[in-house]
This record gives sequence, C-alpha cells and structure tokens, in this order.
Amino acid sequence: MSNSRIQKIETIIGRGSHVTGDMDVQGSIHVNGEVDGSVRATGFVTVSATGIVHGGISGEYAIVGGVVEGDVDVKGKVVLSKYAKLNGDIISSRLIIE
Repeated sequence: MSNSRIQKIETIIGRGSHVTGDMDVQGSIHVNGEVDGSVRATGFVTVSATGIVHGGISGEYAIVGGVVEGDVDVKGKVVLSKYAKLNGDIISSRLIIE
C-alpha cells in the first residue's frame, strides 16, 4: 500500500473493552475489543484477532482478523485473515482471503 493510501486510526476499541450500541466514526477504527452493534466509518475498519463485532461493518475498506456477525459493506477491498470468522454477506469491489 502506498503512503498516500495510509490513513491515521482515529478510534481504537481496546482489548477487553465492551461497547454497546451502533458506532458512527469519522475516520478509521481499530477494534481489539467487543462491539454489540454496527460499526460505520468514513475510513477503514480493522477487526483484530481479539476483536468481535456483533453487527455489520461499513467503510472505505475492511480488514477482518477476528469475528464479525453481520454484513460487511465497503467501497474498496475486504481482507479476511486465515483466523477471521464472518457470519454475513460481503459487498465490496475486491475480496482477499488469506
């Protein structure tokens, strides 16, 4: 990824943290904890290996290494790591499965 495509992460849900409710984020978000609700970002969405989202995610693109129980709807690509668990539909311009 070129430097012009790298975005700053504005929001981090830390490991062990639990958020209840839908999230609308200006910029990008990195989920290491648990979110009970959907996550919508104007930037990218990353769900780490310890991250769990009980709801859909949407944004510019998504990287999933943890659990997503909902649909993924992004403008760009979706990357699913070999440890990702996704229960939902994917809408994207490109899908990468590791």
